[in-house]
Amino acid sequence: NLIMEAQNNTDAGEGDGEVMLGADFGASTDGDETVFVIRKGNTVIHTIAFRELDTTKTAERLLETIAVFKPRKVYADEAGVGKGVVDIVRNAKTAWVVGVNNARTANDDKHYANLRAEIYWKLREKFFGGSVNIPRHDTILQGQLATLKYEIKNGRLYMESKKDMRSKGLRSPDRADALALAFYPSFIANPEITEGAGSVLITSRWKPVQATLSPIITRRGNARPFSLGRGRQNEWD
Repeated sequence: NLIMEAQNNTDAGEGDGEVMLGADFGASTDGDETVFVIRKGNTVIHTIAFRELDTTKTAERLLETIAVFKPRKVYADEAGVGKGVVDIVRNAKTAWVVGVNNARTANDDKHYANLRAEIYWKLREKFFGGSVNIPRHDTILQGQLATLKYEIKNGRLYMESKKDMRSKGLRSPDRADALALAFYPSFIANPEITEGAGSVLITSRWKPVQATLSPIITRRGNARPFSLGRGRQNEWD
């Protein structure tokens, strides 16, 4: 599947690519994580994940990370607790910080319900293009990518909400969110959107899955059903 391919994709390479950092914030000591994903070119070179309630301490940790990796830009979730962190880091003037609110209107609001849907669909296209290399050891990231689900209604793509994910016993996909933010500035052109639903990184490459809601990550190969976990099956033609 595309997640495994991305783990083994040494062709993506670091090359002379610029260093970018994606940051997703969670205010918790035992639940949601704060995650920094650093990439060089198309390769994730480091991930930092921790839990912290204090926004000042989180901002200090981000500033330390910026000092070490020197990213050209930081793409940070500025919704909720993230706004306070983003403000502190911006005032420090050590990096170019771009605040991202995933709930706002998409750049292409004809095809995407909000910016979160647009960002994840374009991340999906980068996985399809074989231009992402993620760490093999980060099983939490891999699991989060596999649980992301979307639905396309009336030509617009909707991501499954975090509230609905929690109702199924799934945690917030913090590492996947930080990964998507790290790749935010490099996305390719919009793909064609048609009716259906499926997995962002575990569905058909060629045809949207006709289902109620399915994961966002796709699998290549011969036509056959396969398990998505929790008893759900997914098929493609």
